[in-house]
Amino acid sequence: MTALQNGSPKKKRCTLKLLSDLKIEANEPEKEKADSINQRETAEKLLDINASPNDISEATRLKVIAMTLYFWNVPLSRIGIWFGMSKSTIWHWVTVLSVALWDIVKDMVALRVKSTSVL
Repeated sequence: MTALQNGSPKKKRCTLKLLSDLKIEANEPEKEKADSINQRETAEKLLDINASPNDISEATRLKVIAMTLYFWNVPLSRIGIWFGMSKSTIWHWVTVLSVALWDIVKDMVALRVKSTSVL
């Protein structure tokens, strides 16, 4: 990416051509922000005790299953085979879901726990 920022025009064209050939596209900041909000809403639904499984999208349920299998030490490659995805996609699912859930859980814990420093 440094070639795009401060490289010559020839390097920029070459890098853009390579990225285009690999079908790598930049995400727009607005889309990333919308995805982040959507992930938080999805995580909140997962933690809602009154939510039924029908309230949670099928894609999210698959991600939860993948995360559960990974928790029980099933290799990412095996989960990927079962889901018809690459292991990097499964890893992305697990980490994104973990981060989304952690943001909510840490806020819940922080509200209930008072800490003091011991010197």
